[in-house]
Amino acid sequence: MVIEETPLDQQETIEECNVPLEIAAIKTLLGQQQDSIEENGELITTAGAKIFELEPVINKIEEEFPIVKNKLRAYCKQTLDSFSDELDDMARADRDKWDCVHESVSISLRTLVKPWTLTIFSPCS
Repeated sequence: MVIEETPLDQQETIEECNVPLEIAAIKTLLGQQQDSIEENGELITTAGAKIFELEPVINKIEEEFPIVKNKLRAYCKQTLDSFSDELDDMARADRDKWDCVHESVSISLRTLVKPWTLTIFSPCS
């Protein structure tokens, strides 16, 4: 008796042949994932070590930041106040100069205008 393989039997045989290939592919993928997991573990360890190194620095910055911030604010305020005072002094000096110029021009004009005024409006003429 000869057993003929039907197309369905042939399909099962092909699938049976592909199973070792699929298992090999899965093992390859698992190996790659294991390598990735090990690399990630190393990165996590390195990051943890860096965090441990930087934590005291960050704590110191957090402690000193308000002090430095207040000193900087005081320095800026002092500088601005000084600048404002200088501007006020300059404005005062300029105003005094212009007042002097205005006063001397006014005096000069009065001396020039008075004789003419007297002559023009003099009842004697």
